[in-house]
Amino acid sequence: MKFDNAGVHDLFKRSLKQAETALEAVSVWNGARPAFSGLSGWVFEQTVQWCLRQEASSAGVHLALSQHERLRPKVLVDLVVQREDGTRIFIEIKARGLFSMNDAEKYKNHAGNARAQKSEFLFLTLGESYEPYADAIRGAIGSENCFFLDRDGDWARFVGHVLHLAQCSDAAS
Repeated sequence: MKFDNAGVHDLFKRSLKQAETALEAVSVWNGARPAFSGLSGWVFEQTVQWCLRQEASSAGVHLALSQHERLRPKVLVDLVVQREDGTRIFIEIKARGLFSMNDAEKYKNHAGNARAQKSEFLFLTLGESYEPYADAIRGAIGSENCFFLDRDGDWARFVGHVLHLAQCSDAAS
């Protein structure tokens, strides 16, 4: 592995600072340091995609990745791996975990929609500090499809799972 949980987290933090600094160069900037959840979410998505590409390349695997693809007409998923058989691995990426129990139910529905398309649905977050939410998402989409970068080894588990699924045809059941 080129990265571990801490390496991904550190790269995210450095990249977030770079993004905030770059936004300060915008001609309409009025002196307030840019800080909003959308920025941190976007930077984390970019960090995950970049690190995943590095890991796949290191393993000799080419991943066909795209961002913000539709799972359903009103549902965009953050990162998608296109498999050779036409099925996809949908990856929902959250910098701050779940916000309510309703989120777990929403992602359960997303996972069901992915399965109906013979595809996979994964959830990755920097961390989930409220254990009932972590339990809820695990129960909703399966522990094997949930990855928390505040849990030791979950980056390696995530990369291994994505690479395995990407190389399997008809991996969804």
